[in-house]
Amino acid sequence: MRYFLILAVASFSFVSHSQNSDSLLQVYKTNPTDLKVQNKLLSKLSWAYLYINTDSAILFSKKHFEVATSLKDKSAMIDAYNHMAIAYSMRGEYETSLKYNFEILKFDTQSKDSSEIAKTFNQIGINYQYMGDYPKALDYYYQALHIRENRKEERDIGDTYSCLGLVYYDQKDYKKGMEYLFKSLDCYKRIKDEESIAGCYQNLANIYADAKDLQTALTYYNKSYSLYKKFNNLQGISASLHNLGTINHDLKQLDSSLFYYYKAMLVYEQLGDQLGVASNNVSIGTTFLDMHKANDAISYCEAGLKLAKEIQSPESANIACFCLSEAWKQKGDYKKAYEYYTLYISERDSLVNETRTKDITRKEMQYKFDRKTIADSLKFESEKGMRDIKLQQEKNQRFVLYGGLILVIVFAAFMFNRFKVTKKQKQVIELQKDLVEEKNKEITDSINYAKRLQDAILPPEKMWKEQLPDSFILYKPKDIVAGDFYWMETISQKSEILLIAAADCTGHGVPGAMVSVVCSNALNRTVKEFGITDPGKILDKVKELVIETFEKSESEVKDGMDISLVAIEWGAQKTNCTVRWSGANNPLWYIQENKLVEIIANKQPIGVHIDATNFTTHTLKLNKGDQIYLFTDGYADQFGGPKGKKFKYRQLEELIVSVHEEESKQQKQKLEEAFTKWKGGLEQLDDVCIIGVRV
Repeated sequence: MRYFLILAVASFSFVSHSQNSDSLLQVYKTNPTDLKVQNKLLSKLSWAYLYINTDSAILFSKKHFEVATSLKDKSAMIDAYNHMAIAYSMRGEYETSLKYNFEILKFDTQSKDSSEIAKTFNQIGINYQYMGDYPKALDYYYQALHIRENRKEERDIGDTYSCLGLVYYDQKDYKKGMEYLFKSLDCYKRIKDEESIAGCYQNLANIYADAKDLQTALTYYNKSYSLYKKFNNLQGISASLHNLGTINHDLKQLDSSLFYYYKAMLVYEQLGDQLGVASNNVSIGTTFLDMHKANDAISYCEAGLKLAKEIQSPESANIACFCLSEAWKQKGDYKKAYEYYTLYISERDSLVNETRTKDITRKEMQYKFDRKTIADSLKFESEKGMRDIKLQQEKNQRFVLYGGLILVIVFAAFMFNRFKVTKKQKQVIELQKDLVEEKNKEITDSINYAKRLQDAILPPEKMWKEQLPDSFILYKPKDIVAGDFYWMETISQKSEILLIAAADCTGHGVPGAMVSVVCSNALNRTVKEFGITDPGKILDKVKELVIETFEKSESEVKDGMDISLVAIEWGAQKTNCTVRWSGANNPLWYIQENKLVEIIANKQPIGVHIDATNFTTHTLKLNKGDQIYLFTDGYADQFGGPKGKKFKYRQLEELIVSVHEEESKQQKQKLEEAFTKWKGGLEQLDDVCIIGVRV
C-alpha cells in the first residue's frame, strides 16, 4: 500500500524545528508574564512541534489560542487554529481538523483575503481526500486553484497541482495524476523549492510503482529520500521509508521490505502520525502473510485495522480485512476467514462509493452478519461437540486400561453433563435466530411500506405517456427505496408548459428516500403555491425551501439534491417547442441533427454551499424529432467492465448517440442491457435515473 502526506502549507525547515524546539521550550518554562511575549512564543512552539510531536503541537496551539483571544489578536487566533487543523489531520482525526478549517474560513471570509481563503480551501480538500470523499476534495482544490492562478502565486499553484494529482492517482487515473504532478514539479523547480521537489518525486514514484514500472519508481524514491534526509524532513523520511518497504515487497525482497517498514514505524510514532502507524502496521502484516507467518500477520493487521477504524481510513481498513481473511485461511480457521472476508467486501464498497454508507445499510449488513454468525455458531458448536466426544472416547479408553471402572463412570457423568450444556446452547441459538429473522421481517415490511409512500410522489405512467408518448424512463433504485426520483407537472398560462425533472438526493435507501420526499414537496410548492415556471428561479426557490426545512433540525443537516429540470412550451402545431432548462450539478443533453450537445449545469447543489449563486436558465429551440436527455450520476458512476472501472459520462454519451434513432422503448431496453452487462457480478453502487424525450 502506497502512503504519503502532502500538506499545502507555508515553507518551513525541519532542521530549524528540531534545533529550536528544545530552546523555545526552555524559554517558555521561565513563564514570561507579558501576554504579547507569550503569544509569539506559543506560536513558535506549536509550529516547532508540529512535525515532531502532534500532541505537544496541539497543547501549545490551544494555549496560543487562549492568549490570542485574550489579546483579541485575530491573526494569532487564525494561526493557532491552523496549527491545530494540521496537527489533527496528521493524527488522522479529519473531522476535528475540518472543524478548525471551517472556523479559519470564517475569519478569511471576513477579512476578504483571497490568498488565505485559497489556502484554507486547499486544506479542506486535503482532509476530504484523506477521508475518501474525492468529489468534495476536487471541488475545494479547484476553488483554491482558480484563486491562486489569478494571483500568479507559483508555489501555491504547485501545491494545489500536487493535491489534484494525488486525487486522480487515488482514483487510478495515472495519466491525469502524472500530468498534474509534472505541472507541480515545474512550478517548484522554477522557484528552487527542494523540499517540495522531494514531495513531487515521492508521489511520481508512487504512480510509477502502481503502474508496474518499478525501476523508474525506485529511481524517484531514492531521489526523494536523499532530499528529505538533507533537510531532516521527518514526515518525508517516514513516507520514503514506507514506500521503499513497499517497492522491495513488490520486488519480492521481503526481508528488506520489513527492514524499511520497521524504520518507518519509528518515525511515524515519533511524529504521532496515526494514519502512518495504521498503514505501516497493515503493510508489515501483508509482508508476514507473504512469508507464510500467519500469526505475525494477524497481530499487525489487527492493530492496523483497529486504528484505521478509529481514524476513518477506509483504504487501510480494506487491506487489513483482506490480509486477515487470508491469514486465518492459512491457519485453517475458515470461519474467521469468512468473517474478515465479509468485512473486506463491506470496506471495499465504502471505499469506492462517493457517499458514506447510511444507517439502513448498516442495519441490513448487521442483520446479514448476525444471521451468518448464528448459522456458523450452530454448525461450529455441533462440530465442536462431535470433536469433544471423539477426544473423550479416546481418553476414556486410556483410562479404562489404567484406571478401570471408576473412570468409566466419571466419564459417563461428564458426557451426560456435556449433552445438557450443548442442548441448552442449541436452544439459545435457535431462539436468537428466530429473533433476528423476526426483526428482519419487521425492517423489510417497513421499507416496503416506505416504497409505497415514495411511489406516491412519482408521476403515474399513464400521466407520463399522455404528456410525452414518445419517451422513456430508466429508473433502477439501488435498494427498495431510492434517493433518485423523477417529477412532472403541467402549468396552464398563455400556453401549456410541461415541467419534467430527474433528481438525485443525498444518499440512497431509506435516508435518500426521506430527502427525496422533502425535495419533491419543495418542487410542488414552488410551482403550485408560488406560481414560478422559470427553471432557474424554480431551483432558487426550491433551494430556499429545502434549506429552510433542514434548518429546523437541532443537528446540522447538509443533505440536498442534484437535479436537471426542463420546461417545455409547445408551438401552435406542436412541430417545434421552446425549451428552458436549469441544472444543479447535473447537465442537459439534447440531440439535434444527429449531433449531441451538452449544456453545463451550475456547479452547486440544492442545499447549503459555499459561494452559492442564482441558478442559470438556458433557452433553446427544438424541432420535431429532436431529443432531450435528463439523468442522474448513478449510471455513469457504476463500476464494472473487464477492469472494474467506472462507466463514465463519455461512454454513456457514445451509447445514447448510437441508439437515439430507435424508438424510445428500444432505447430504454438497450441502455438497461448495457448497464447490466457492465455491472456484471459487482454490486449496484447508486440509484439510476435516465429520462429520454423525443419532441
